[in-house]
Amino acid sequence: MFQTDGTVNDGLFKDVLAAGTAQRPQGVDRFFSEGRIDGVPRNPAERDQLLGHLAGRLLPDFELPERQVNLLLGTVTGDIPMLRRALIDYGFVERNRDGTGYRRVA
Repeated sequence: MFQTDGTVNDGLFKDVLAAGTAQRPQGVDRFFSEGRIDGVPRNPAERDQLLGHLAGRLLPDFELPERQVNLLLGTVTGDIPMLRRALIDYGFVERNRDGTGYRRVA
């Protein structure tokens, strides 16, 4: 607070206030808390943004069995069936008719 010559360091107060101000997450980061999502947004544009991000980040371009898809989705959610279903329902992932394999939609 005081400098060695007895004057007040005006920049100190600005630095302390700036350090205490939390930055609001931007983009898809706003849907994550500690690396995980709570759910899928209801707003269609936000939902598509999040699901597209997750499909591109988590799932490869080749077919995976359900067990591996579940392991990947489990890294970002506790509700794996909800997220898997949302990815399929909104067209980001395709599932084989027999349910044995999943593939990201290009």
